[in-house]
Amino acid sequence: MFTNFRKRGCIDIMTKPTGKSFDSIKAFIFDLDYVLFNEDLYYYAVFKRMSDLLNLQNTEFKSMIKIYKNNKIKSKDILGDILRGLNKYTPRLKNTFFEFYKSTFKPLTLYDDAKKIISILSKNNIKLGIVTNGTIEAQKSKVKCLGIENIFNNILYAREFGRKYEKPHIRPFIEICKRLEIEASENIYIGDNPKTDFNGAKRLGFITIRVLRGAFKESSTNADIDYEIKNLYKLLKMNILGYCKINRG
Repeated sequence: MFTNFRKRGCIDIMTKPTGKSFDSIKAFIFDLDYVLFNEDLYYYAVFKRMSDLLNLQNTEFKSMIKIYKNNKIKSKDILGDILRGLNKYTPRLKNTFFEFYKSTFKPLTLYDDAKKIISILSKNNIKLGIVTNGTIEAQKSKVKCLGIENIFNNILYAREFGRKYEKPHIRPFIEICKRLEIEASENIYIGDNPKTDFNGAKRLGFITIRVLRGAFKESSTNADIDYEIKNLYKLLKMNILGYCKINRG
């Protein structure tokens, strides 16, 4: 069984005993943004469309990215804040920017570690799901850019139930179990945001794993998280699926 330990510069820790065996796991459920791919790259493609529309100079495009990086966690209106920072804000341009956010297409790719883990799990008949918050059209656009529609057994857009039922609410986690026809205790959920990703899953009995990267890399942990890892390759070092022939090298 995996033992508790902490490494400097890389955290691999069980925050509290789960009391569960990994042998019963039948599905891996993932968050999308920053867990499976770098969401920033999608935003940059959106910014490029807006930059072209406004005929911005390269320095102004770089300013868009700088404003985004400095405000993406705390902002409640990042697209509006970018336009304000460029002294370009109007309601019409804000609406256009939002439409770009919902519909931009640019070929994107999964993180290398996500590709590896998904391939291994799929070959071993482990069910794969995604539960993601956010504007449904935008999240679907990201999935299309990644070309992963047919890789996962189910992709659940939590906002289809309404904003109040997005993660951390338990409803999307209950629904993904129904769609995959498995019990909550047969799931591992992997996310990145301690504030939204884990509470609902943990309350239902999922094993929860946080990957430390992306916008929330430096956020504090919490009791809803069983394990923290710096990348998905670390799953190969953990005795999660003893019945699967996984190279744990």
